[in-house]
Amino acid sequence: MLTIKRRNKNIRIQLRRGLFLTCVIFFLFVFFSCVSTSAVDLSDEAEKSEAAQKARDAANKGFMDEMGEGIGIADIPESLPGGGALKPSQFDEPEIVITQNINTSTKQPDWVKNTQTSFPSSRYLSAVGSGKSTSEAENAAIASIARIIKQNVSSTLVTTEKDAVSSTGDSSNQSTVDEIIETYAVVDALVGVKIAEFWWDKNDIVYALAYVDKQEAAEYYVRKMGENENEIMEKISVAKNSLGQFSSFSLALQALSLAEENEQYIDILYAMDAKTAQRNTFRYGSIVSVKEFSYAVAEAIAIDISVVGDDDGRIGLALSTMLAKYGFKTYIGTSNANYFLDAAVSFVDVPSERNVYIRYIFSANLVDKKTTKILLPYSDNKREGHVHEAGAKERAIQSLVTTIQDEYANFFVDFIRR
Repeated sequence: MLTIKRRNKNIRIQLRRGLFLTCVIFFLFVFFSCVSTSAVDLSDEAEKSEAAQKARDAANKGFMDEMGEGIGIADIPESLPGGGALKPSQFDEPEIVITQNINTSTKQPDWVKNTQTSFPSSRYLSAVGSGKSTSEAENAAIASIARIIKQNVSSTLVTTEKDAVSSTGDSSNQSTVDEIIETYAVVDALVGVKIAEFWWDKNDIVYALAYVDKQEAAEYYVRKMGENENEIMEKISVAKNSLGQFSSFSLALQALSLAEENEQYIDILYAMDAKTAQRNTFRYGSIVSVKEFSYAVAEAIAIDISVVGDDDGRIGLALSTMLAKYGFKTYIGTSNANYFLDAAVSFVDVPSERNVYIRYIFSANLVDKKTTKILLPYSDNKREGHVHEAGAKERAIQSLVTTIQDEYANFFVDFIRR
């Protein structure tokens, strides 16, 4: 009897221990489940942040291509809560960056309605963007700053809601392609943008606060425009010494591209420091002056054209018209031009049981007369059909003319730009 009681007591003790261990295990399970959930949430937020960083990298691509690297994460200015001082050297190579300031309060921050509560307009350009994710909110905020800049030079852009551009460059709303391109062009040239803070409302809509320090950005753009100006003047000088050669036109196009870049920068500078922008002048004059120079350089380049098999002269005319569009002088036949476009076209019947098909075979070799070297070989062929032979040939000729105006023109200009 005593043995049975002891055995029952032992069983009760074991049951208590088992129950205690079960409770401990259950508690640990719940605890680690919560920790795991938090880890997942943090992981999701990390993914959002990574996607947003890709968008910022895309927006900052122009700067990164020029300089090769950025400055990394910039701090919030000392004048703001929790901020640290920004040294002038930190903005030698600014980039779009993000702070880690995430507002977890359920109360709407003042900056959502009025960004000047955090970033006074006397020193900053600032804007708020919203979206369903951090990347959408950031891009909307950055695009809104671009919109402010364009408005300062009397350009019409879309509203903030239509400015949200995803990391792939797609519009998240019903903006027109032109509006998105115009906004993105400014974003591409915009540097020194920082995201100060995020806030989520009760509907899980994310708000992002973006800002730019006007003085720091103005100093960067003034310096960048000065560098471009020096490069433009050098390219113009070298181009003048090699007139009549394609190399001179290539230099003129490079100078024109830099002048267009400076036009973009001057627009941004007006929003940062209007007085400095108004005082700014370029030794090369204006973008119009550089365009006129590029046309003058093109006119000094002459090209003879010969097209074997061009019975009615339409292919030769298409080539001449295409080249003249860029300002080159062309001659059908032989002259004292430095270059010769040696072309040929033929038309071949293609067997068919029903309609008549004709294929054109076209070749064009750009030759340097002095060296007899082929600088740019090109060939193309395409089949066209019709119920009659004459109609098929006419369609083949029209198709070739279109090819010359579009595909061959792009091919030719790409060669010159190299």
